[in-house]
Amino acid sequence: MHYLLNSGLAPVTCNRILAVFKTICSFAENRSFLPAGQSPCRGVSSFRAHSQRERYLTQDEAQRLMCALEKSERIEASAVRLLLLTGARKNEILKARWENVNLEQRLLTVPVSKSGKPRHIVLSDAAVSVIKAIPRKAGIPWLFPGHASGKPLSDLYLFWNKLRQELGLT
Repeated sequence: MHYLLNSGLAPVTCNRILAVFKTICSFAENRSFLPAGQSPCRGVSSFRAHSQRERYLTQDEAQRLMCALEKSERIEASAVRLLLLTGARKNEILKARWENVNLEQRLLTVPVSKSGKPRHIVLSDAAVSVIKAIPRKAGIPWLFPGHASGKPLSDLYLFWNKLRQELGLT
């Protein structure tokens, strides 16, 4: 592991390589290709790595971002706005269905959240406005239909990355 680190790889990358190698060795042990307890990964620990970065937008950046999102006609812009206005997880918004939106109660229900239980997301006036502005298409259950037929929008990265670069957000 230290060889990988000394070769210039980040600790997180080294940990991922170790995890893959451990999985391969475990598979080999389960299939008797490697004697039980003889894994070369045995006793090898991962590096402690703090890979989380915290980045907060300044008030000016947040205003520029919301302005750009409001001007955009792309469905991804509405999804990002809803993410910012609700604090919901990306997949909770991308996989949201019209049947789970209750505008009278101002709730978006996530039937099965990360914890395995239903979760109710309270919608602000601005979030309700975003949802009301989303064009609803007959026979499509998702708020954000994907580019592939019959599937929800799967990712925002390309849209987000281009927008972020245009706005000069790191």
